[in-house]
Amino acid sequence: MTSSLNKFFSLVIALIAVSASLFGQPQEYRADLNRVFSQQYQHQMMNRMMTRSWLNNANYLVNEKYDFEVHLNDGTKQIVKSKIYTDTIAHQSYLEYINKSLAEGDSRRITRIYPSKTSKIIRIIVPLHTNEFEPAPRPYAIEGLSSDSCWRFKVISGKISAFSFLSEQYDLNTFYLNAFQFNNGEIQPLDPEKLKNIIQSDGKAMKYFQKKDYYGAILRYNKQSKD
Repeated sequence: MTSSLNKFFSLVIALIAVSASLFGQPQEYRADLNRVFSQQYQHQMMNRMMTRSWLNNANYLVNEKYDFEVHLNDGTKQIVKSKIYTDTIAHQSYLEYINKSLAEGDSRRITRIYPSKTSKIIRIIVPLHTNEFEPAPRPYAIEGLSSDSCWRFKVISGKISAFSFLSEQYDLNTFYLNAFQFNNGEIQPLDPEKLKNIIQSDGKAMKYFQKKDYYGAILRYNKQSKD
């Protein structure tokens, strides 16, 4: 908070200094200079608003600890209870395995398991049983396939499949998505322009797309493809 206030006051002081400097300029130049500085200020504020919006939405993503069956590249398996963390330096996801047989403070106690060390990870989903008059739904498994930087969990199936870097299955939105697949093509990063090229003939899907709701756009496109 202190850092944000310091940046705000620095910006205010800079604007005051700029305003003061305008008085030293010829009258005919002041309007143009005012317009230039106004545009620069608006650009800075827009960048900050976009950054703040992204961070706020990122904070809303659910990322709980679960038991994952980890399939290592050497053919062995192990159960790891962990969130899916992000290494912001390496730009990779990882699981955190805690070897409780080692003392706290031992550097070997916590091990990071990156996607490159695995072929896949599996999480067992136990659906909520909300209707006592119906049989309890059966548990099912979801796989996170390894990629160069994360595990990809399929969260939308259809003509367009979509993948999330987290294993969550409920209350999803665009911010969970990081990859998609059209028909049986390659799985590729979620590039809005590439997605647009596929769905642009579907007016209702494009309404979601124009709001940057790519999750909704894919669902709508898939529904239209079935109709």
